[in-house]
Amino acid sequence: MGRRVSFVPDSPQYQWDAVVRTFIEFKEGVHCAPSTLSGYRHTLRLFHQRTNPDLNDPNGLRRAVVKFLKDYENPYSYNLHRAYLRAFFNWCIEEEIIEGKNPVKGTPYRKTSPRIRHLDEDILRTLLKQPDKRTFDGFRDYAMMLVILDCGIRPGELLQIPPRDFNLKQGTIYVSDKIAKARVERILNISSPTVNAVNKVIALRHPLWGQEVPVFCSRDGKKMHGSSWNHEFKKYIRKAKLDDKITPYDLRHTFAIMFLRNGGNLFALKTMMGHQELKMTERYARFVGQDVKREHEKASPVKQLMSKRVSRVSKRKT
Repeated sequence: MGRRVSFVPDSPQYQWDAVVRTFIEFKEGVHCAPSTLSGYRHTLRLFHQRTNPDLNDPNGLRRAVVKFLKDYENPYSYNLHRAYLRAFFNWCIEEEIIEGKNPVKGTPYRKTSPRIRHLDEDILRTLLKQPDKRTFDGFRDYAMMLVILDCGIRPGELLQIPPRDFNLKQGTIYVSDKIAKARVERILNISSPTVNAVNKVIALRHPLWGQEVPVFCSRDGKKMHGSSWNHEFKKYIRKAKLDDKITPYDLRHTFAIMFLRNGGNLFALKTMMGHQELKMTERYARFVGQDVKREHEKASPVKQLMSKRVSRVSKRKT
């Protein structure tokens, strides 16, 4: 059991704010990842803004959850918000803040099929031309695309990395265990064009921002939420008239697929991608396996041998 929250019965707004604040403090105390904390804050803020929930009304909470989740057609967004709400209300029940069942219970989990998209060179070149590199925002976004494409880092991890964790002389990025999604630190390598782009972003930053403000931040030196950059990325996709389903994660997928196509090792890729289990990395191997099958069809010695034999037999008959 954690700390109990003192309520003001006739003030749902005060009650909600107090409960959310205590929940976030609890999650910070159990060393929840910063990106996850940010996700909790984002979901709970949206949920409150759109439904104005009353924690003293179990039936009302259930209706509020259903109403909120109906706004999300994309199964990934739906499942993510659903997971954050479920964890929050489970904690509320444990703390005896709300009574009865979790209001999320009974809402269906939406099945999603593994989605791996590889962006070809034409799409990548078109996409990289979209940001206005004369502005801070534009060059920041251009550099972010290069970094993700160059080393496969998760966008949410990149948005948290401070200047001190970029070793531009060595061409490396240190992803600490506090930032890494899997809570395991790793070091990623980036190429010289990407190093040059990151160097320029750092040079464009205000000197007062210091080491605590992530390299890739807003123009006023504030930390960016993943959803904010996703919004910027979508603007470039629409501007270039590309498939609207392309996401920043597709740059990460493209890195992984190209790494394996160019002879990279599956176990090395697992480390670079920050995967906890090899089966996550094997998804890319299966994708590349489709290329191998096509190449085998073209280059199989047995197929060539047998086709020549069939050709000779045909000539004899004629």
